[in-house]
Amino acid sequence: MNILHLEVNDAGGWRRVMSFADGVVTRRAVMSNAEYLLECSDSPRIRARIIAPGDTAPLVTWTAADGWKEWRA
Repeated sequence: MNILHLEVNDAGGWRRVMSFADGVVTRRAVMSNAEYLLECSDSPRIRARIIAPGDTAPLVTWTAADGWKEWRA
């Protein structure tokens, strides 16, 4: 199984929040629960991403304005 990272950025640098084994149910649960916590933030700059270790492009990104979106170059 592949490992993915949930990362958050609200001050200019990405911080790993957690690592998890990729699976449809697991990824949806991480995204849903992360979104709930991210929406509680007072930071107008907060954003998140799910990324595979060693990759430079995330699989999905989150912003308060758009929620979770598939990443596009």
